[in-house]
Parts: sequence; C-alpha cells; structure tokens
Amino acid sequence: MALPEPPEHRGGPSPFHLVLPRELVCARGPAATIMEHDVIHVDMRHLVARLQGWRAAKAGVRFLPEVAVHGWAQGAGGDRACH
Repeated sequence: MALPEPPEHRGGPSPFHLVLPRELVCARGPAATIMEHDVIHVDMRHLVARLQGWRAAKAGVRFLPEVAVHGWAQGAGGDRACH
C-alpha cells in the first residue's frame, strides 16, 4: 500500500513533544522533544476512506452508510453482523 499523499498526508515529520505527568518527571523536566522520527500527520478521514476503498472493496465488502453494527454473532452459517 502506498504511503499517504496530500490531502491525506498533512505534514511531518516534525518535532514530537512528550509531556510527562508530574509523578513521572525526572531531572530533565516535565517534557522531552524527539527531533528525529518517521511519524507523519495523517488526516484519518482520508486514510479510512482509502483503506475502505482498497482493502474492503477487494474483499467484496459493500458499505451501507446508514447501517450501524452493534454486535457480532457466530452461527451455523458463519459469522454475521448483528444490527
């Protein structure tokens, strides 16, 4: 699967600031900055749409936008969603 591109990819990597709770603060102080990493900012709406289009469609999934799944059941005929 291809890496995210705009508008899914929203920037980065950029410095990551870690702020610790008071009980975990060490001699360095309450925050640390990680300058080098490979984490990028991704718009999850676009990522989910791409994943649904790529993986689910290949598996034969049909999306029903007005249906909410509240559970899952396994019966004699196999797994099925319970509405």
